[in-house]
Amino acid sequence: MNALQYERLAEKNPTNDLDIEYLQDKWRLDVMGITTLPYHRVYSLTFSSIEPLWLKQLAKRFIRFQGVTKAYHSLQQYMNAFRNFSFFIEDCYPTLSPEAINRAVMVDFIEYVHRLNLNNTAKNKVISHVKMLLTLAGQEGWENITRERLLYREDRVPRTRVLPRFIPNDVLDQLNRHIDKLTLSHKNMALLLQHTGRRVGELCALKRNCLIKDNDGDYALRYYEFKMKQEHVIPINPITAQAIQNQQIWLQQQVDLNQSPYLFPEKDLNPIDPERIRTALNKLAVNENIVGSTGKLWRFQPHQFRHTVGTRMVNAGTPVHIVQRYLGHTSPEMTMSYAHIYDSTMKNEYLKYQEKLVDHQGVLVKTLDATDLPEDLKWLKANVLGQALPNGYCALPIQQGSCPHANACLSCSHFRTSVHFIPQHKQQAAELEKMTQVAKDHGWVKQAEMNSSALNKLQKILVTLETKN
Repeated sequence: MNALQYERLAEKNPTNDLDIEYLQDKWRLDVMGITTLPYHRVYSLTFSSIEPLWLKQLAKRFIRFQGVTKAYHSLQQYMNAFRNFSFFIEDCYPTLSPEAINRAVMVDFIEYVHRLNLNNTAKNKVISHVKMLLTLAGQEGWENITRERLLYREDRVPRTRVLPRFIPNDVLDQLNRHIDKLTLSHKNMALLLQHTGRRVGELCALKRNCLIKDNDGDYALRYYEFKMKQEHVIPINPITAQAIQNQQIWLQQQVDLNQSPYLFPEKDLNPIDPERIRTALNKLAVNENIVGSTGKLWRFQPHQFRHTVGTRMVNAGTPVHIVQRYLGHTSPEMTMSYAHIYDSTMKNEYLKYQEKLVDHQGVLVKTLDATDLPEDLKWLKANVLGQALPNGYCALPIQQGSCPHANACLSCSHFRTSVHFIPQHKQQAAELEKMTQVAKDHGWVKQAEMNSSALNKLQKILVTLETKN
């Protein structure tokens, strides 16, 4: 029975709501059993723009078949490809019948796709998804589609690798200087974005009980990864844990939102829309003139924070397999794109000294050799997730709790810094010189001694970092 015969039979004798809904050109997702992400406000899938009729029936059968295991987002991508195939048939083969589809027709389709105003990745998706449709139709005997191979892997457009776009440190510094001007929920979401590297949708759908403690007493984040369709737990730093706790406390005080199971709910108790955090960040950028190195206003995209975390982990020497697991990548190739960033964006001098870490006395710190590293995320928790500082890193193990030295990093044995922070050190040294002179001019002996001591430490740090060996 082909799709058209099935439709006619269902029309004469619909046996259930699913059959009745199948006849419509606009499917209600809940009736068809198609799942959506918690924060998506979509409720239907429309076939009315797909012509001719036989292609619409193929699309319906394919989507119903795939809808058993695929979520709405994937099905919508299939639909976009089928619409492009529909437009091709209308423009180039208006009288095409399904049994007449052959390799020559598909070669014309490939040329048609090449001319579309899409990037190469999007073009390849159109070709691949139409290939999936025709292959399944041939295997299942739908609409007399040939079983012969019509499209090949080699038909895809050569892809230009797009490197992940990370957020520069100076932009993050500007953001964090003004982050308290965001609403509490937006502030906490922004902190989670920049410290966990999770996809924004995963954070939007966080449950209120997402914060857990591991066997060592350290905090971890439990979240659902929609791409892999499974729950994950990752170690987090104290900043992230505090942001989650602050959000939980705030929710307890909100009568209207207290009934929501989500950590970041909307007024209707559903998860926050990702667009809200993007809008809030960019509104803050406009109001506070957050700019990049060229002086141009920075435009935030939530996924940039994920790129930033991945880049920092690779640049810090984190083994690729740990970065892969932490970010939830399905293959090492996805993770390796972050490794390429390092070569293409950092100055040559930074590349030379990427292993050089200096403590508060300006003394080189020996780093662990990769062969000495413990396995898996335990190493990540102990060595990478310490607090990031504006002028270096804190090496205080997480197990020892919060820092006992407040902001006195230059007097702290846990302080680490590298050549990447030379500009910040030089700026701080210049400010200390001015402050020291002012203190001396006014006879403020204690202040002059404190500033002079800090200046001496900075100068030692700069000498070590700028030494070419």
